[in-house]
Amino acid sequence: GGSLPAERTFLFGSISGSIGSILPISERKCQFFMGLTRAINTVVPTGVGGLTHAQWRAFENGRKVAEARNLVDGDLVESFLDLPRELMQKVVAILVKDGWSSDGAGEWGGNRS
Repeated sequence: GGSLPAERTFLFGSISGSIGSILPISERKCQFFMGLTRAINTVVPTGVGGLTHAQWRAFENGRKVAEARNLVDGDLVESFLDLPRELMQKVVAILVKDGWSSDGAGEWGGNRS
């Protein structure tokens, strides 16, 4: 709980009109969400225009292409809610295989440090 320190949060706008935010989260939550995004990418390997999510989010300026790294993509996390039930179950099965478990109340934990 509690509010986030203002100096550690970022709100930005893009040239295309998108608005985004960058927020700090705990290491444990980061590990969980990174695991969730890996599981989603395994179950749904391609998305927009037949690109992988990494290709879709990569930086490109005409001379260089670089993958996004060290951040949790909230759009990809949120996409879990739009998956058909059978794909959701596959994503959860990967999380469980990786050592994560639910307490039944929506909280996930596991043998992560």
